[in-house]
Amino acid sequence: MCFISFAHAGKAAREMFFKVMALEKPDVRVLSYAPGPLKTDMFYCIRDNSYDSEVKSMFEGMYYVTLALYVLDIIISFVD
Repeated sequence: MCFISFAHAGKAAREMFFKVMALEKPDVRVLSYAPGPLKTDMFYCIRDNSYDSEVKSMFEGMYYVTLALYVLDIIISFVD
């Protein structure tokens, strides 16, 4: 089962956590990086199972036009 609301709630929570942490701990360097759509289990679940044709089409487009990235590619970009 996949819900876009779970992904958005997680993103909002992460963003707020790092904003507050940066304010509370000014001596700590905080990096909050959001690369955009990633090809994860959630991405594939939404792409394959969405009942909303507009959402399904959007996710298929992100997949085929390579707007959605593989997680490993993001990790490698930080290491290189």
